[in-house]
Amino acid sequence: MNMIQRSDETAFNILYGRYWKALYSFAFSILNDEDVSKDIVQVIWIKFWESRKKIKNQNIRSYLLKMVQNGVYKHLRDNKKFGDRLQLIDDYFSTQ
Repeated sequence: MNMIQRSDETAFNILYGRYWKALYSFAFSILNDEDVSKDIVQVIWIKFWESRKKIKNQNIRSYLLKMVQNGVYKHLRDNKKFGDRLQLIDDYFSTQ
């Protein structure tokens, strides 16, 4: 983590190679959607790199998994709102 905090791209690439599949599998196991899972994991890596100098947690695997968990939660929350709107539209048209 110290190397990543010093912007060592090689260390980041090693970390990416080590954890990408596990993070993707975790997201996919909940969402069962390949594209959305890949998108969430990609966003997580971008956020991780952008905030690398502020990260205090030395357990990188747990930190990354928590980031994915939060990303999945946000996606489900946002989809629920969208789904509720679709239900309102369906209800409206079924009464017309």
